[in-house]
Amino acid sequence: MPISGAIFDCDGTIVDSMGMWSTVFDVMCERYGVASDPSFFGSIETLSLRDECGALYGEKHVGTSADDLYEEICAYVTDKYEHEISTLPGCEAFLRTMHEAGIPMAIASSTPVREVRRALEAHGLSDCFDAVVSTEDVGGRDKEYPDVYLEALRRIGTDRETTWVFEDAPLACRRPST
Repeated sequence: MPISGAIFDCDGTIVDSMGMWSTVFDVMCERYGVASDPSFFGSIETLSLRDECGALYGEKHVGTSADDLYEEICAYVTDKYEHEISTLPGCEAFLRTMHEAGIPMAIASSTPVREVRRALEAHGLSDCFDAVVSTEDVGGRDKEYPDVYLEALRRIGTDRETTWVFEDAPLACRRPST
């Protein structure tokens, strides 16, 4: 069956950023003199970044407000994308080959759209994608639900049966419970 379109996750699939994401809340806790709590971070892992910031501010009092914490994390992430994070080996060539073949492509990510766009721009890949969608664009429902993928599919306008999805998060591969 030929491929008509492709939907990619960004972090851990295109850019090698999972190490950054696994420590970002520890970094923020340290900045604000709050003890890191791995069990708490595990409990909010599937939330959108905005909701994670709300929980971190509300429960652990990290930051001056949830919105300020969100902006601080976004600035931190953007800096890392622009100066430290690299693409995964072979990824750029693969994306260029698909783009040159005329295959419509989208990003479906839990990372906010503006930060995904900055990651793509930092690595010269923004022209490869027809759409960038975040879980924040679909009401914050995490990747356990198909919402972000279905919205990406809608935006590129390809057939569901022949659109491939490239994803590294196990939770995104499970069938939703509701």
